[in-house]
Amino acid sequence: MSALMFYHGRKLGQTCPRAILHISPTVAHGPIGSPTILRFVGHYNGIRYSSHIASLKTMTPQEAQARLAVQRTKRPVSPHLTIYKWRYTSLASILNRITGGILTGGLYGFAIVYLLSPVLGLHLDSTTIAEAFGSLPPGTKVAVKFGAVLPFAYHCFNGTKHLIWDRGYLLRNKQAQYAAWAVAVATLSTSLGLALWKFE
Repeated sequence: MSALMFYHGRKLGQTCPRAILHISPTVAHGPIGSPTILRFVGHYNGIRYSSHIASLKTMTPQEAQARLAVQRTKRPVSPHLTIYKWRYTSLASILNRITGGILTGGLYGFAIVYLLSPVLGLHLDSTTIAEAFGSLPPGTKVAVKFGAVLPFAYHCFNGTKHLIWDRGYLLRNKQAQYAAWAVAVATLSTSLGLALWKFE
């Protein structure tokens, strides 16, 4: 089994790429040692190699933390989101997760409140809810229905788009943009239509 060793080399005063040497562990750690092998291979390839040995230093925990703090200042910093150009396709993906969270949170929230309604002294039976909704002004009714239908419609249409993607269709940039706008149009038209629908 060969060990993979990396060295920096110089040829004619210029830095050459790293050389990869396959040296067996027996030879590398034997009497002749890796520097001899290195000089031999360098002479064979016409390259002069030099190996660098890292020095070890014992550090206290405080010194190690200070060194770590200095190294952290040299790390690349991720740019802020404000430098990116926002596109609707990106927003559509985010809205899919937001609407999913709204639907899930609303479902579990209402279920918990409904189960605790006897303890809390609330009346959440269907008759009470229907009477309370019926007493609202017409504009408020439309707004409430539109707000309730909008996340459901968007998550439904956008989820259908993702299922189409899973089948390998509409994956090109233009196709994805058209599909995202189609989801938006379908969501708004469906939400507005159901909000204006008068149930008898």
